[in-house]
Amino acid sequence: MVKNRIGKLCLAAAVAILLVLHCCVCAFALVPDLQRKCSVTFTLNYNNVPVAGGNLKMYRIATWTVRNGAYDFKWVSELADAGLNLADKDSEVFARHVSMLVESLSLPAAEQQIGEDGKAVFSDLDCGLYVVYQTKNAAGYEPINAYCISLPMLVDGELAYDLRAAPKPRPERPSHTDPGVTTPEETTHDVTTPGLTAPSETTPNVTTPDVTTPGVTTPGVTTPGLTLPESTTAPSTTNVAEFIPPKNQEPERLPETGQLWWPAWLLGAVGLILFGLGLTLRILYRDNAEESEA
Repeated sequence: MVKNRIGKLCLAAAVAILLVLHCCVCAFALVPDLQRKCSVTFTLNYNNVPVAGGNLKMYRIATWTVRNGAYDFKWVSELADAGLNLADKDSEVFARHVSMLVESLSLPAAEQQIGEDGKAVFSDLDCGLYVVYQTKNAAGYEPINAYCISLPMLVDGELAYDLRAAPKPRPERPSHTDPGVTTPEETTHDVTTPGLTAPSETTPNVTTPDVTTPGVTTPGVTTPGLTLPESTTAPSTTNVAEFIPPKNQEPERLPETGQLWWPAWLLGAVGLILFGLGLTLRILYRDNAEESEA
């Protein structure tokens, strides 16, 4: 009877150890090989039609590092003073700002021309965080929105070192300043109804004899040669691109766990071991109590 109890205890311990080994093997499979080279194949199409022409650029803005027992990103030395927060790497605004900064500093970004099949291939890339953007768009299309991509990337529970991406190009919108293109606002200015004359708002030297007192001149209205500034002639600044980096502040946020999940698996496995041992000991104590009563 004692041998049977010892055998059960050993069997439970062996099962628990196998569970721990299995969890550790699965967990350490997610550790990235930072010495391995990566590649990205970009495919641009619109309505299943390849968008040829233009270029794509990639620049590594951060490298992998181990922080608090987890993998995270660290700025490259050229952008260490960028004033941006890497926690916002998934934001389109962040990607646009960092791409503008890369261009303004003339950093050596990798560049590929988009072929007739709408593809551009980047190979022999080091692991890290990259920004993807365009400085020359295809004819008839707007530049793609800049975005960030990590190499390698976790895809379906596995680390992928060779990725395929499909940015979404958009056709250009017709410009209101193109010759021969008129807008409804422009055509309504010349439309007149027969017999009706629209009052002119810019006619100088406007006088109001029925309102003003003889001999009194209203400043700004009856003074000869006075022209009032028109607000409609103010220059538009909507198309002016200006890069203003946000303040370098680290908001309070949850710690990033990166791609290492082995602590959670290990704790779960240890819990299963303790549960199995406790159950086994409970059974043994119960059997001993029954034998003592007998």
